[in-house]
Amino acid sequence: MFEVKLKTFYKDGREVETVASAEHFIEFEEHFDEAFGAAFSTGKFTYSYYLSWLTIAPGVEFKEWAKSVRDVDPEIVGLVPFQAGPSEVSSPSSL
Repeated sequence: MFEVKLKTFYKDGREVETVASAEHFIEFEEHFDEAFGAAFSTGKFTYSYYLSWLTIAPGVEFKEWAKSVRDVDPEIVGLVPFQAGPSEVSSPSSL
């Protein structure tokens, strides 16, 4: 699994750092009806801005919020949430 670190730069000079994870990816995929990984490989700016908006949840509509934003800088960070190694539970095929 992974997460996306986002740095949002506002027109008023503020910089806000957030992190997108599971709940944001699910909302993103449901909204765009597209796999998150495939969507980000297109280079479409709207995707980064929308993901940032999901993480900040400003209480305003997306397009209204976007009027206050200068740029969004996403960074995909790989995570290894589980220790690699053999499972302690036998699979049905190994019995």
